[in-house]
Amino acid sequence: MAITEDAQAAKADQTRTLLGFLVIIAALLMVVIVFGTAVSKLTASADVTTAVGSVTTVIGTLVGFFFGNSAGSAGKEKTDAERKNAEVALRYAGMFAAPLVQTPDQAAELKRILSA
Repeated sequence: MAITEDAQAAKADQTRTLLGFLVIIAALLMVVIVFGTAVSKLTASADVTTAVGSVTTVIGTLVGFFFGNSAGSAGKEKTDAERKNAEVALRYAGMFAAPLVQTPDQAAELKRILSA
């Protein structure tokens, strides 16, 4: 089962990388189109700067959001996997600690720890 989870994580990383590449290419293409249109239609350099600056601000914000969201998703997947591994380790530790329980208080404490 761990193999399929690793395969899913690898596929998610590949998908994230491909989408990131496509987002960057699309953003660069959009900036080039806007720049070419602005240079051909506008005569004053201040007008070109205003037009291109406005568009690049929006595109930069959207690209930054995409990569920030991707990094957050990757971090969440990693912490979820680590949490799951820690829970499994705790269950195994409880199995080995159970024979050492000698009093009802120790049993209640072990039960509380394992059910958390």
